Amino acid sequence: MSSDPMGELLKAYRMKEHCTAMKEMAPFHLLPMDSLMLTAWAFKEGEDKHGKKAWIRDDANRVGHVEAALRHIGRWTREESIDADSGCPALAHAIARLMIALYLETNEVGIDDRASIVVPNAE
Repeated sequence: MSSDPMGELLKAYRMKEHCTAMKEMAPFHLLPMDSLMLTAWAFKEGEDKHGKKAWIRDDANRVGHVEAALRHIGRWTREESIDADSGCPALAHAIARLMIALYLETNEVGIDDRASIVVPNAE
């Protein structure tokens, strides 16, 4: 077994060996297209605000995208369903941020800064 099982998993994922279904066309018909459309609009809003594909940078902070997703989810839990700045659903912004984090991780782009996360002691 590798000393870096996550690294091996990501390597296999990128080579499309991890999942036998990945050898075939992805089952996009299982995805709710209206939710994808709203998420695409959140991406467009981000592009207008930050620039074209600004999230695909070598200095992209993966944890920052996950934290931003959690902030959008937090707003949603406080019944702020629509982002005040963009007019897009808060959950669409959260999904977009998680998609970016997933892209950065699976393509080994950006900074893997998970070690910077301070988790409070459960005691």
